Amino acid sequence: MNNSKENSHENNISTADAILKCCKNYKDKVNVLSPAGGNREVFAEVFAWAEAESKRVIYISSGDSDEGHILKKCGFKKGVVVSCNYNSALYINEKFDVVIYDEVSLKPMYSKKNVVKVMEKLAHSYGTMIGYSFEKIFKDGEVIFNCDSEYPIVEPRSIVTKVKVTEDVPLNVYEYVKWSINTQRGVFIYMVDKEKLPNVHKSFIKIKPMLDVAVYNPEDKGYEWMDKVNILISDNIQYASKRNIIVYYADSMKFNYKDLIYISSMAGKGQEVLFVSSGENEEIDKCKNLLRELNKRAWEHGLLKV
Repeated sequence: MNNSKENSHENNISTADAILKCCKNYKDKVNVLSPAGGNREVFAEVFAWAEAESKRVIYISSGDSDEGHILKKCGFKKGVVVSCNYNSALYINEKFDVVIYDEVSLKPMYSKKNVVKVMEKLAHSYGTMIGYSFEKIFKDGEVIFNCDSEYPIVEPRSIVTKVKVTEDVPLNVYEYVKWSINTQRGVFIYMVDKEKLPNVHKSFIKIKPMLDVAVYNPEDKGYEWMDKVNILISDNIQYASKRNIIVYYADSMKFNYKDLIYISSMAGKGQEVLFVSSGENEEIDKCKNLLRELNKRAWEHGLLKV
């Protein structure tokens, strides 16, 4: 069994080379740590090596698989690597030299216990299992750090309030929204509960005269209106582009720490993320701690500019 060892960028070795080295040395468990949204090209060298050496590789995505997309981006034709999603992998009864599970490129959906179980089922006894995630999939094994951006990952802040947000906008949220608009960032209010969305929308309409802004739900008018308004309210996180993100009911049981990390990853350079809840909980704390740890590792590896 491997002892946990962090070897990313050791002696200026690239992430892709570090992963390939583990495969060539028959390391059984490899954790590749990356912010959500990390690129898939870090596996291109493994695919090329597997093709040259007639090795069998399976690439499993956590969400709905865009089968074959990973291969096209890395310059390979369908058939060189088996590409599927988690549900499809459950029904595959074959063995592979390299098993890759990616919950970075798409929204993570499954527990570490279930992910490891599927990977162990598919891997040869001498094979390499690679978990591509923002946390360790395996308790032991190699640890490789990957960071695409030169800027820190956005670490969310929190506001705890007892105000019913379906009726009123809490004062601290109002002040934050006002500041965001004054700094030309705009705001995206994310609602996981679609049924509460109309009432939250009404609460912001109440303060519209004080802010002198346009407020609306993107579903009402269409995507083309997004750049013309200051406040967007929706249950579709894809509308969050280029705005500060406020997550209402962040302590909802509908969110786990992986969901909150995925939401936070939607914020780019210069954006912020704010969790609004009736109280802190374990999932919020775990999200914050994991993102803080990823930034710490990036700093330690000298991968960040500021």
